[in-house]
Amino acid sequence: MSSKNKIILTTISLIAINLLFCLQLSSAQEATKSYIESPIATKSSIYTKPSIYTKSPKATKSLIEHFFSTQANKPLEQFGYKFFKSAEKMDFIPPTQTPVSPNYLIGPGDELYIYLWGLVENSFQVIVDRDGKIVLPKVGVLHISGLSLGELKEFFFQQFSRFFTKFKLNVTLGQLRSVQVIVSGEVHNPGTYLLSPLCTIYHALFQCGGPTKEGSLRKISRIKRNNATDYIDLYQFFLHGDRNQDKTLEDGDIIFVPPIGSTIAIIGPVKRPGIYEKNETLTIEQLITMAGGTFLGGSWSDIKIERIRSAEEKSPASVSIPLDLSLQDGDLIRLDLDMVTLTGEVQHPGKYIIREGERLSSVLKRAGRFTKFTYLKGAFFTRKSAQSLQKDRLNTYISFLEKELLLLSSRAKREAISPQDNQRIEKSMAIENQLLEKMKNAKPTGRVIVNIGPLEEFEGSVTDIELEGGDTLYIPRRPGTVNVLGEVYNPTSIVYIPNKSAQYYIQKVGGVTSNAEKDNIYIIKADGSIVGRNEMSRFHLSWDAEEKWFVSRKISAYPLEAGDAVIIPPRLKSLALKKNMMDWSQIFYQTALGAGVLINAYDN
Repeated sequence: MSSKNKIILTTISLIAINLLFCLQLSSAQEATKSYIESPIATKSSIYTKPSIYTKSPKATKSLIEHFFSTQANKPLEQFGYKFFKSAEKMDFIPPTQTPVSPNYLIGPGDELYIYLWGLVENSFQVIVDRDGKIVLPKVGVLHISGLSLGELKEFFFQQFSRFFTKFKLNVTLGQLRSVQVIVSGEVHNPGTYLLSPLCTIYHALFQCGGPTKEGSLRKISRIKRNNATDYIDLYQFFLHGDRNQDKTLEDGDIIFVPPIGSTIAIIGPVKRPGIYEKNETLTIEQLITMAGGTFLGGSWSDIKIERIRSAEEKSPASVSIPLDLSLQDGDLIRLDLDMVTLTGEVQHPGKYIIREGERLSSVLKRAGRFTKFTYLKGAFFTRKSAQSLQKDRLNTYISFLEKELLLLSSRAKREAISPQDNQRIEKSMAIENQLLEKMKNAKPTGRVIVNIGPLEEFEGSVTDIELEGGDTLYIPRRPGTVNVLGEVYNPTSIVYIPNKSAQYYIQKVGGVTSNAEKDNIYIIKADGSIVGRNEMSRFHLSWDAEEKWFVSRKISAYPLEAGDAVIIPPRLKSLALKKNMMDWSQIFYQTALGAGVLINAYDN
């Protein structure tokens, strides 16, 4: 090969080698650049996502939510976990422009800018090495790791004062170091994170997606390198905005989220019904406060717990509880507020939550007052406590009636003069027992007489009753009839005519039967009050302007109002002499009616 060809070949080889070297160098530079700009390597990095970090898992119902939702028969969610749902949407980045506190502790990797002016002017940019030291011209090596930013200015001034006079000095932080923390336990994305030293425990939890619904929100721990441990209860932050437990992170910290503790649920008219994690002792009253309290400041009237009886017996048991009872894992609390119901002729009928000590006039105002069709004399007010009392009195009356009828039957049997009379007595006894059984099964209404007038007059009056939970008030329209019931020939309703007496309406239905107890006629007013013969004098005469004559003040002369009812009871002593079965049934029906309108009031 000629020397010329050798030169050409050599030149080509050198060009190829240089080109290959340039390509390798370019590739290495790109790799270096990629590494330097990666979150792990660059000093500008403030956090990294581990490779297992993916999109937050879709919201699914946990086993705890499934359990309580099944028990409550309505969807329930665990409190607090929604706070972390926005982590992926925000692509959470810890603070970078936040002013650094004077208490910030200097550590390896922090960048410092030192400025001097006066007789001497100079500036220095230094980075704290892994041993916690920096090197300054003339001053030498200084160990500054562990000093706070507030202490650093005075420390540098003392060091430079050994060489300079009449100068001023300032220190600022440049790029901050990264701290490495580990988040483990029941979190969505456990792993190792590089975070800004300005980040806190909450930032680390936010970065990892937060605790899972199987993880605790109340017993989270931060373990330092020296094994000192801080405990975090996120409920303090969620419920009260208290961040005193949210400490600044340090390199090597471990954030650990243990499995969730005991859980309880509350449903009913509270502001935040749901499932709550119990931390130590928790009472019903504390739980209601934790759930935001009740609406409109209402007081609660009925509280029940559905409690798991044992590990083997999973069906819940309903427990009646005091407010200071400590709750157990798995308890479901059902809460009912004190509420009253207004129906009829009010502007806005419905259920109303009442406050402690609230009176009827107050709720009537909230209901928009009365309509133009209202008939206040016929107001029908009921109360649960009155219902219970009426039931007790009814039982007492039934016991008395049983003894009285047994006595009358025994007397009738002694007076019987034929086998037919005995048969009729036996049949009558069977009917008596049927009626008594029906009366035993009757349910009192709990009606309480409340004289309601125009709201301006009623408010603050003696009858402006203080309300209880479960009270009801029905305001009817003005009725156009009067009822006549009992021992008359045609028990029915008659069109009301103002100023007419009970006798007028009795005559309209054909008058009383021969079995009527005329001396015991009584009147049930539209408001529920009763007027009997004790309220009237048989021998008192008064002037009747319509009749232009003196009239008797017997009960039959009493002037009725719309909605009143006249009751003519049967003579109880004649029962044993009746021979027709229909007569027996009718008589005992009217006897029950005469015992306080039992058929109307109790057989709803």
